[in-house]
Amino acid sequence: MVYAVGDPQGLETTLSNGIVSGFREYRGNEYIQITAPISPASSGGGLFDTQGRLIGITTMYLKDGQALNFAAPVEWIASIPKIQRAPQPAPQPAAREPERPQAKHDRWMWVADSVDGVKSYVDVQTVQRDGSDVTVWIKHEMEKPRTDKAGDTYDEEIALNTYHCASRQVTEKYYSRRFRNSFVYGKEVKSYEMERSSITPDTLGEGCL
Repeated sequence: MVYAVGDPQGLETTLSNGIVSGFREYRGNEYIQITAPISPASSGGGLFDTQGRLIGITTMYLKDGQALNFAAPVEWIASIPKIQRAPQPAPQPAAREPERPQAKHDRWMWVADSVDGVKSYVDVQTVQRDGSDVTVWIKHEMEKPRTDKAGDTYDEEIALNTYHCASRQVTEKYYSRRFRNSFVYGKEVKSYEMERSSITPDTLGEGCL
């Protein structure tokens, strides 16, 4: 028997119960399959056993099935280091790309595939939580190169976002585009330019909540 706690649709500390119905491996990672109901915006909630011990973090569910819900094992949390301050890209001249996280083994964790051929990852080594705000680097890899309005071709985007879980909003702090590992375009958003936008349901942003 397990219990899931989350804030679906802004309903704080919602409790649901169920059982562990299996362990499933997906893309090299093992997930806990549960029957405890979870809903959109429940991602990131705790999964507890009957003794109140945290055993996982609710992660996703299958829309086309019933009671097909999944949680990441609590052991994953131990692999995330404590960060004292939000990661900031180093200042660079406008013509150069700001420094971004250096690639390390298992640093980028896959989180989603979109129907238009985009793979999304989060950098588990620089995740920082400040109350209900979460700051994280996100990377999108395109299966096929794309061309923006300026005529530049790119096949990868990387952004530094802060997700405001309490208000279901996001603030973008930095983003860049690359093509075949070469810098194409980037921008560090100044503090006076930063704006919060609403997080759209069923997107990567909601998953980060």
